[in-house]
Amino acid sequence: MKSRYLIILSVGANIALLGYLGYLSLGQGSADGEGGLGSGGATVVTNVVTNFVSGTAQNASLSLDWETIRAKDLREYIGNLRTIGCPEATIRDIIAGRIRRRFATQRRELYQRRTNQFQFWKTGGPIASLIDNELVEKERALLAKKRRLWRRLFDEPYPIGPDWVVGLGGLGSYRRVLGFLSSDKRIRVMEIEEAFALREAKAVPRYGPLDRQDRRTLEALRAEKEAALKKVLTPEEKQAYDLRLSETATRLRRELIGFQPTKEEFTQLVRMHRDFQKEHGWLPPTDSDERKAWKEARAKIDKAIGSLLGEDRYGEYRRAQDEAYQVLAKIADRQGLEKKVATEVYEMKQIAENQVASLRTNRLISAERREEALNEIRAETERSIADLLGTNGLKTYKSLGAGWLTNLSPEEPNLDRSGPTIIESFQ
Repeated sequence: MKSRYLIILSVGANIALLGYLGYLSLGQGSADGEGGLGSGGATVVTNVVTNFVSGTAQNASLSLDWETIRAKDLREYIGNLRTIGCPEATIRDIIAGRIRRRFATQRRELYQRRTNQFQFWKTGGPIASLIDNELVEKERALLAKKRRLWRRLFDEPYPIGPDWVVGLGGLGSYRRVLGFLSSDKRIRVMEIEEAFALREAKAVPRYGPLDRQDRRTLEALRAEKEAALKKVLTPEEKQAYDLRLSETATRLRRELIGFQPTKEEFTQLVRMHRDFQKEHGWLPPTDSDERKAWKEARAKIDKAIGSLLGEDRYGEYRRAQDEAYQVLAKIADRQGLEKKVATEVYEMKQIAENQVASLRTNRLISAERREEALNEIRAETERSIADLLGTNGLKTYKSLGAGWLTNLSPEEPNLDRSGPTIIESFQ
């Protein structure tokens, strides 16, 4: 979509330039489209122009050398254009083009030095790995310099355009994600993506969950999109595309935050999930019989994934899909903590829930004693979480998705430690 936007802007700039050169020639002779913009030789235009001398208009037949009008100093260039009566809007188009080209060269030099590549097997937000923060800051400095220059020349804000926002050295991102394709194929794939994204947006209902008819509509659209992509891509290119941009790969990267598969593992996981999804769909159906068949098929693929990853890695894989763990992983990341902290809190959750389940089924203690023990389990659990996440981290966690703490005990605990805990007295 951005490529199309840039093309439209380029066409508009070319039209403005041609209009200006046509204005110079007034229908006599021709002008080089690159003339006066820093490349190409001088173009001579014979014309009748209006000279402004002491505020009085005088007609004179002159042989205009474009080099006489063009100048390296932008203030002088603007003055020359105004002298020959060039419209202000056209002057701004010409100067904006000159400035953009000048700074584009510096920007290209910045991003030619980047080394970070798109790693499709990384979970979370792999696109973010394409953005080099140091380079973005340097690009921000270039943009600020460009804006200051425009303000000095015209005493107004720099015009909004495709070069107005920084970080798209990042967002050449989409081009870099599809870097295994030729330029022509990248454009065709981007057009397909755009077209079907719009059609899917229209097909999704404005309210309520997806029903069977909605799913069938979306499945038909996605099958049509697959067919369109296969007409453009070779089988090898289609496989590379699927690992980067298919719905299956995108969903896995999002759902497996906290689990980092190897490149080979992720490739196999995408293939397994894609085959399952094609036959059974990603979500379980509402019909009870179909739901039962779906669960049986899911158990088979889970067993195959367990064989692929091994017992320990499979445990990490399953944990990463638990929303409770995902919340913890996000908070730990925001707090600048190690990944293992989220794992430790998650394991605390399991231990505390097991203790509470045991207490609630224990008929040998009184109801009063049980309530005290449940309150202390929650209090001690929250103290331990605060030790790992920090007090602010605990508050954030409780506000985002720690409802299980209330399930331990509805009483809000006092986290001040004083003497042995009730849990310790049971040991």
